[in-house]
Amino acid sequence: MPDSSDLDRLLPGFDLRSLVALAVPRPPPDAYRALRALRLREVPILLLGLRLRALPARLTRRRGPDLPGFLPIFDGFLRNGFVELADRPGRSYSIGGIAKFWRLTENRPIETLTGAEDFIGFDRPGYVKVASCHLALGDGAGCRILHEIRMAGTSPEATARFARYWRFVALPSRILRISALKATRRNLA
Repeated sequence: MPDSSDLDRLLPGFDLRSLVALAVPRPPPDAYRALRALRLREVPILLLGLRLRALPARLTRRRGPDLPGFLPIFDGFLRNGFVELADRPGRSYSIGGIAKFWRLTENRPIETLTGAEDFIGFDRPGYVKVASCHLALGDGAGCRILHEIRMAGTSPEATARFARYWRFVALPSRILRISALKATRRNLA
C-alpha cells in the first residue's frame, strides 16, 4: 500500500479504490513535476477516452467538459470542476470532485467546492466523492509513481449506482491511467 496519507485524511472511508503504479528512473521531485506537467495531447488514448465520455453531453447540447489537448491534465481537471485537495511539492498532489458520475449527461463535478474542507464536509445524499492522488515515492536510484483513486457515495443509492457504473469503466479507467503514467515515464527518459 502506498503512503497515501492525503487520501487517508480526505476520504478515509471509501467504497471503491483503484491503484496503478510504475517505476521511473528519476527522483521523486522530477517525477512530481512531470506528473503535474503531463499534457492531454501526450496521452492520446486518454484524450480520446475523455472526449468519448463527453459525447452524450455534446450531442444533447449540454455543457460538457472543456478538453484542450495543450493543457496539463491536472489543469484540465481543475478547469472542469475538480478542485485541488492537497499538494506536497516534489512528492504528491491530490484532486477531487463530487458528482453523479454515472449519468450520461449532467455528470460534471459540482462547482461550489473550494478546497479540501468543502470536499471532506460534503454529505448531501445522492452523490459520489472521488479523490485522486498522484504520488512519487523514492525507490533506490529512481522512484515509483502511483495514481490512487478512492470513491465514496454519500448515500446507499448513490453508492449502488456508482458501483454499477464502475463495473463498466474500471478497466478502461485503469488502462487510461497506466497510459498516463507511461507517458510520464517517457517524458522523464
